[in-house]
Order: sequence, then structure tokens, then C-alpha cells
Amino acid sequence: MAQEQSITTEDIARYYPFASPEEKVVIDSLFSDFVEKQKAVQVTSICGVPFGASRLEAGRVLRNKFGEPHYLSDDTHII
Repeated sequence: MAQEQSITTEDIARYYPFASPEEKVVIDSLFSDFVEKQKAVQVTSICGVPFGASRLEAGRVLRNKFGEPHYLSDDTHII
């Protein structure tokens, strides 16, 4: 009996750049459920500070959450 080969996600990733637009639509639809599940658990912030926030915005959020900061002697590290 012949051994059945399975296609891996790595195989698909290597093939994707060369796929036709129609093939890309099919490939994308195969992974849409997976992508949605991953987006639902994706980390977008730390301690309430969204990724990409300015230092000023991050400072405001952290001050509201934890109180006034205490600086180390070099004035760049907040504890």
C-alpha cells in the first residue's frame, strides 16, 4: 500500500507567493477560522498601554493605574 503524503503549512507558505489570485483566495479561506481565533487572543497591550502608544500616553495610563512613578538615578528607568 502506498504511503499518503500530507501537505504541511510550511509547504503552503512556500507555494503561496507563486499561487494565482484564485488559488490565494482558496488558501486564504482555508485559514480564515484559524486567523480569527488567533486575533481573538492576540495581545494588543501591556498593563493597559496599547502597542505603539507614545511615551506621554503610556505615562498617563500607567500613572492612572499605578500612581506616581519613582525614577532611578539616571532618570530614564521608572520603577
